[in-house]
Amino acid sequence: MAQPKDPFHVRPFPQQPHRGGKELNTILDELEKALGSDLPNLELLGPLQERLHTTANHFNDDKLVNLLRTVSASIDAMRSHPSSETAKEIALNVLKVRVLLKHL
Repeated sequence: MAQPKDPFHVRPFPQQPHRGGKELNTILDELEKALGSDLPNLELLGPLQERLHTTANHFNDDKLVNLLRTVSASIDAMRSHPSSETAKEIALNVLKVRVLLKHL
C-alpha cells in the first residue's frame, strides 16, 4: 500500500512565523530602502536575496512561499536589467507578502 503524500515534506522546517516573521519583515524593510531611492542600491540586492531564501524555509504557507519566489525572481531581473517597472513590481509583491504575514 502506497504511503499518502505529505504536503509538508518538501520544506524541512515547521511553520515558525515567530522565528521567520521578524527576520522577513527586516529583509522587506531593507529591500524597500534599497529600492526606494532614485538610484536603487543594486549591491545590496544579492545578500538580501540570499537572506530571503533562508527565511523562506521557516514557512509552510504555499501562497507566501510562491510570493517570496516571485520577489526573488524580480530581484534577479532587477540585478540583470534595472528598470523602474521591475522596482514597482517588487514593491507591489512586498506589500502582498506583508499582508499575508499579518494573516499567519
